Amino acid sequence: MRKLLNKWDIMVIVSTIVLSIGVYFGLNLFVDNDASVAHVYYDNQLVASLDLKLNDTVTLLKSKYPALLADLEVEVKDGKVRISKETSPNNICSKQGWSNSSTKPLVCLPNKVYVQIESEVANNDGGDVTIQ
Repeated sequence: MRKLLNKWDIMVIVSTIVLSIGVYFGLNLFVDNDASVAHVYYDNQLVASLDLKLNDTVTLLKSKYPALLADLEVEVKDGKVRISKETSPNNICSKQGWSNSSTKPLVCLPNKVYVQIESEVANNDGGDVTIQ
């Protein structure tokens, strides 16, 4: 009877896992996790900017933003931001938890709201582009 895995198969699997872990942690060293501003967008329009250095809360009212299912609250605390109160199927928006990374935006599609985290440091090399 033939073995399922030989020593070369095991070596390839182990090296792939080690390489994947190395790439993951290597990329995290170069990603800016010192974001300092959370921009709150409703229906692709900027409605609020929150400084992550200051504990604050902003409430989007259904009366002012009609596409909301109910009032929505975005909270900043200890350098992190979250959608703390909202109405959506299974509360999927608030279950995203806290974020302080520009690579992890908070998205609440049932309410047409998203929170993009950015650094205040501007990159003036002309390479930044926003596509909507």
